[in-house]
Amino acid sequence: MRSTAEVARPTIRSRQLARAAGCAAIVAISAACEFQRGGEQGAEITVVDSALVPIWDTPGDSGTVYTVEVVSGGRTQRVRDVVVPLPTVVADTLVVGLIQVSEDSVPEERRIFRLNLRNGVMQTLRVPADAWAYFHDIVVSPDGRYIAYVAADSSEDSQETFAVVRELESGRIVARGPAGAGCDCETDSNHARWIAPDSFEIAVEQVDPRREWQRISGRVGGRIRVDTLRIEPQWH
Repeated sequence: MRSTAEVARPTIRSRQLARAAGCAAIVAISAACEFQRGGEQGAEITVVDSALVPIWDTPGDSGTVYTVEVVSGGRTQRVRDVVVPLPTVVADTLVVGLIQVSEDSVPEERRIFRLNLRNGVMQTLRVPADAWAYFHDIVVSPDGRYIAYVAADSSEDSQETFAVVRELESGRIVARGPAGAGCDCETDSNHARWIAPDSFEIAVEQVDPRREWQRISGRVGGRIRVDTLRIEPQWH
């Protein structure tokens, strides 16, 4: 884990905003949308800028990064290079999300950031090595303890993908779905979301023998259910 007090470098946007109705366009998001707020004295996140940059997903020509302002307790902090899913506020003391970084000759990559609102210190964690590069919805749980995403089999020539939930701090896998059939890879049609701090759903696209979605749902540490969706879920 790497830690830095330079909050001005990354640009953040709240995940809830990016998924809010009517905020699909960059201009609309910046001008008309408001991000998540905490309690009366809680944090408020607002998008203030965006830019097109080279993306970690090599087949993509470019991606969008955002700059957001986090206002909490009279302090305003700016985070740059934020990518979707946009950040979430945890217990009015922590902002958790994704940023894109590029250092020296290292290719662009996503990292998970945690901004401590009490002292202004931001930490970054590497995205799990098995996270599928085509999958954008690496979703942090509402309590900031877990991440849910679609992983890829690292073996040579394998195109299998599967659902994973990990403990954010330790990296320990707490839930995993069965291997899927892969995807056509032209668009990201996989999805993940949190229903509650410990309750998740992940939909993994299947294209063989027909297009459908394997849904893995359940609670961390509890029973996992696997079923099939015939129609792509609309979770965003």
